[in-house]
Amino acid sequence: ATTATTATSTKATTTASLTATTVPLPTSKCNESHVEVVEGELTRPAHSAILTASRIASALTKLHTRTLMFGRVRKVVELSLQYLKHDLHHTAPHLLRKVKSYRSGYVKEERRRIEKALFSGELLTVTATCALELGVDIGWLHTTMILGFPISVASMWQQAGRSGRGEKDALSIIVLFDSPIDQYYFNHPNQLLQRECESISCDPANPYLLREHLTCAAAEMPLKLTHRCQREFARCFDSSFLQNNVDWAEQMTVGPITQRLCEGDGSYDQVLDKFEDLLLFGPSSLDIVKNLKSNGIILELNEGFVLQSLTAYPALDISLRSVDQTTTNVLEMPSMTKIDEIDSLHAMWELYEGAVFLNQGLTYIIRSFDPDAGMAHAERVEVDYFTKIRDMSDVNVVQCLLRPEKTTFIPSPNPSTTCNNDDGKGSDDGKGNGNGEKVLDSEQSRGWGVVQVIMKAFGYRKIRRRTLETFEVVPLSTSTFEYDTKGVWFDLDPQIKYVLESRGMDPMAAIHGAGHMLKICIPMLILCDPNDVNCEHTAEDLKRSRPWRVMLYDTKRGGIGVCFAAFHIASKLVELALHVLQGCGCSNGCPSCMHDFSCSEYNERISKCGAAMILESLVNTVNVT
Repeated sequence: ATTATTATSTKATTTASLTATTVPLPTSKCNESHVEVVEGELTRPAHSAILTASRIASALTKLHTRTLMFGRVRKVVELSLQYLKHDLHHTAPHLLRKVKSYRSGYVKEERRRIEKALFSGELLTVTATCALELGVDIGWLHTTMILGFPISVASMWQQAGRSGRGEKDALSIIVLFDSPIDQYYFNHPNQLLQRECESISCDPANPYLLREHLTCAAAEMPLKLTHRCQREFARCFDSSFLQNNVDWAEQMTVGPITQRLCEGDGSYDQVLDKFEDLLLFGPSSLDIVKNLKSNGIILELNEGFVLQSLTAYPALDISLRSVDQTTTNVLEMPSMTKIDEIDSLHAMWELYEGAVFLNQGLTYIIRSFDPDAGMAHAERVEVDYFTKIRDMSDVNVVQCLLRPEKTTFIPSPNPSTTCNNDDGKGSDDGKGNGNGEKVLDSEQSRGWGVVQVIMKAFGYRKIRRRTLETFEVVPLSTSTFEYDTKGVWFDLDPQIKYVLESRGMDPMAAIHGAGHMLKICIPMLILCDPNDVNCEHTAEDLKRSRPWRVMLYDTKRGGIGVCFAAFHIASKLVELALHVLQGCGCSNGCPSCMHDFSCSEYNERISKCGAAMILESLVNTVNVT
């Protein structure tokens, strides 16, 4: 009878209390729970969810309980192991060799050794990212711990199910952070344990993904994406079909298109054989195939495109964990032994010169980083601080691909009912439609399309681990990093800006806060990693003019479909964001409602009151979906 246990730690300024609730999992064959409900204070104050989870893991290790602890990101996994080792060092040093961490980026040989040791029972406790969630046989475990709500309900059940295989009992523990999503589920535990799995989102037209798909497909059989195929297809259909990727998946399904083609071009099988690849990969595949051919990766035969090297197996060289196939190797000084591997985007923000880097619970300082060579040198050190990058970014719309047909905005007479400083005076001198509604064809609407992200790191902070005090700010000189992706944005009514300013509020802080709320709530509705989407973060000293809108964008090159899905569920997303914001009793934002732990501006320029006004104005937009 597998049992799920939820737990939380309080804010850092208070003594932590641990509250556990046991609920039989839906798949359990037994109707009763074998774990007691425990309520009470920890014997020692805990200042973070990571520390709390590490102490629980330490206690389980001392009981010789085989435990797997999941963390959402690699830094959390490394810190958990570091805290776990620190506790064992003082209480049970003979067990230090029984604990390890596991994540992508470790060299292949190291991962295989950890998997084998965990399967055999040689290791008692392993802290891991979702890299151990599935696909690896790790044998039978007593306990799984989940540090922070994972990326989805589906992921939560998958992680919890890693323990208790067969007929034996097991325990699953969730330790929640003070983040908005975690606290939302802590306050609504039934939704956590009973809600259905989220809808998955994917963008098959992403050129970076599609390029790898086409390369692997060409290794299996010829790709029928030749000029002849294109001409024959265009002869049967309007040429616009080959220029519109947005509606391709809906319009070019195999059934309707083959039925139309078969009317004058032969049998179903003949038509499908002729145009199947174009139907599967979409019109953008034609340009990608040309690029692959010009780069000597594929060549054209009568049957179609095939790999230049008939013995190549490209799937072996393609990462399943990242859109970006370019990586940076981390070498340990002075032996120059490879200890880690990081994709190019994360490398820019984790491997800058002077950065504190963690690997297997050990601390390193990055002494040099060469992005062109894909190499960073790390030196083993002992320091009492960590580092955090300082960067700036602009997100600009390149091309709008989708807009709602019509947007009608009904102004709220008392915007921001959650604000203590709201004077209750509404202001509406805009033009109406005669029925109390304001029709805004462009002033307040949403769009989805191609956006350009421009990022630049200009320094980093050194922060004490125990006090979280910034004691030094170090400048950096780096090149600008640019890429195109997909984004969804909400153009705001200019009247809202006037109301905010008239009440002494900062409009950009309001936009920043609204962006945080939408970003935070997306993983509650769409199956994605919280880091798959981001918003524009406003700096305290921002001087340059920015558009009057709330912007969200896919963080992966080319887009992965998260913002496309958000565009179509905008109504639910905005309502949920406002609900979470209004459900917190703080005055101007806190970790439990609108603070984003990945905010590059450290949540310094946000306005809860202003964010509520913006979200309320969006909720009052009729026909938003």
